[in-house]
Amino acid sequence: MALALLVRQVSPMPRSLALLLLAPSLASAQPTVTFEQALALSDASPAAEAPRRELATREPLDDGIGGTAQATNVTLMPGLGLGADQAAGLDAQAAVTQSWNLADLGGVRRRAAREERQALGARARADALRVRLEAARRWIDLATFQEVAATLEAQREVLAARLERTERARAAGVASALDVAAARAALAELEQRRLDVEGDRVGAANQLAVAMGRPPERGLRAEGPLPSPALPRRAAIEARLARFEALPEVVASRLASLAARAREAEASAAYAPVLAVGAQLERSVADTWVVYGIASLTFNAFGEERRAVSRSAAEADRAEVELDAARVRARAEVEDALHDLEHGWRRLRGLEAELLPALDALVASSERALAAGEETVFAVHDARRRQLDVLEVAARARGALSWARVRLWLMLAELARGADA
Repeated sequence: MALALLVRQVSPMPRSLALLLLAPSLASAQPTVTFEQALALSDASPAAEAPRRELATREPLDDGIGGTAQATNVTLMPGLGLGADQAAGLDAQAAVTQSWNLADLGGVRRRAAREERQALGARARADALRVRLEAARRWIDLATFQEVAATLEAQREVLAARLERTERARAAGVASALDVAAARAALAELEQRRLDVEGDRVGAANQLAVAMGRPPERGLRAEGPLPSPALPRRAAIEARLARFEALPEVVASRLASLAARAREAEASAAYAPVLAVGAQLERSVADTWVVYGIASLTFNAFGEERRAVSRSAAEADRAEVELDAARVRARAEVEDALHDLEHGWRRLRGLEAELLPALDALVASSERALAAGEETVFAVHDARRRQLDVLEVAARARGALSWARVRLWLMLAELARGADA
């Protein structure tokens, strides 16, 4: 329930509140973060905040875009007569003209600004979902690597005990040098796997910190169980995701395409004919006054607009192609998410319902045989190692299934939010 409330919030959580949620974890000697905290901080991260800030800045400034009327031109021309005495003296001229763009440039600009703001709003929503998905994925990766590291530590204990017993058996003459070498190699191989997993864990922690908008912290750990949000039935999921064009990335691309076409219209209108109407007042040295009417039409007859219009037209055409690409990516993402959910569930069910119980029985049987003197301790070690190997596989499978569920859950929540909006 807490997760649903967190993801479905209409307004992003303020960064100050998100930091307050995380403060108790960061105050500990080893910083930890829960899944809910990771999502909250990602909503307030710079990557999610940047398009929202841009949109907030644009809205009040765009309100001041003018209408059809353009520049008002005021001209003053004082003069001095230098001819014969009767022509000498001061004279002056004053003119006022008002211009109008005949393609309604002001209106076109307002429409382009409105389209751009809508595109910015959609981009803000798409970026917020992208950052939220990234934070969820990295938190799950971190938690998974922590569990894998724990299984590898248990395997190390088993292999270290096996090496010790093999060396003792070698000293007693009941094991060969080859047996000792094999046990030592197995332990060394496991140490390399532990180093690899530790590197993966640190990488996931650093990527999680970036997704939360925080600098990486040494020793950051995921706290709490893997998320497993409730999902509707498969048919209901497919029905909702059939509206994949309502996903934020596709909506943002579609509105970006419309904004690009609006900018193309604006570039063309900027070079439309301009009508100027006004009046001129003239005072001569003979102290006479003359009033003139002014009407002028300015137009571009030599293609001055070609560069601006061609550039904006090319950008609009590119935006339309990018919209097609966004549709393809969204459809592929939906199919991947559905496949990962089905595949992950079947894989984990096979591990937990069949393979792990069989290995548990094998370990128990080996221990009973050892107690009865029918088997050696090495057989028990082998059974436990096989069991721990599969526990590592199961840990990774649980992480993969958790990510598949969360991925679909966040996508469905965003579709529901878009429908409500």
